[in-house]
Amino acid sequence: MKSRLLLISLMMYTALTQAADGPGELNNWGRWGDDDQKGAAKYITAKHIVKAARLIKSGEMFSLAIQIAAAGPVHPSRIPPQHIMTGTGTDYVAVQPPAIGRMKFADDYIYMPLQGSTQWDGLSHAWYGDTPCKTASSSEPSRPRPPMVVPQSWGLRTL
Repeated sequence: MKSRLLLISLMMYTALTQAADGPGELNNWGRWGDDDQKGAAKYITAKHIVKAARLIKSGEMFSLAIQIAAAGPVHPSRIPPQHIMTGTGTDYVAVQPPAIGRMKFADDYIYMPLQGSTQWDGLSHAWYGDTPCKTASSSEPSRPRPPMVVPQSWGLRTL
């Protein structure tokens, strides 16, 4: 668990910025253009991937995701995920007709912060120093939100 949190922290630190005035030692915003969604992940070349693949010793696969669970782990400032069932088999026992012919369904929801376990959204809600993402300032909450930085794009091989 600690190694997962360390990896997430390291990824966020790499992705975030120190200053809003262009690329610098700790600032990659704008280095690859205003519409860039991959940032420093561009440094991971095909050569790096081949080198990393040589480190594989077993073929064992494992998830780096943090499990979504009411018991946590949850940051102290957040509530744990809440699981709510809104439709169960009891609805049909209570004489509610099936929605489609003989098909019956159950339905449920999960209510949680998008940073409640694995990172589900972009990194535009986190920042280093006083500069969140791109050129938005933490002291200017009324400014329009900058474009999302979506981790999903990091896995695409169009770097």
